[in-house]
Amino acid sequence: YKWADSMAYSGEWVQNAMDGYGEMSWPDGRTYHGYFSRGQSEGEGTMTWPDGRQYKGQWRAGKQHGVGIMIDDEVKLSSRTEWNNGTFVRNLG
Repeated sequence: YKWADSMAYSGEWVQNAMDGYGEMSWPDGRTYHGYFSRGQSEGEGTMTWPDGRQYKGQWRAGKQHGVGIMIDDEVKLSSRTEWNNGTFVRNLG
């Protein structure tokens, strides 16, 4: 499905909402591959930003939540991180 603003989704739907595994892309170049529930990223998924940064990990209600890996290809850095409702909590090493 493609919205008028060029945001696009390919994946599973339940009752007219993104639900299950899917892939979302935004006009600014961001992409998300992973699980959705009721239209929001939920569970395991990977967000990639246009500059190459990635977050691979847990999501809840469309926000980073739980443990994941932040990857920054520019500086060749990867770190295990903890998030709470979209807010960075700490590096786990």
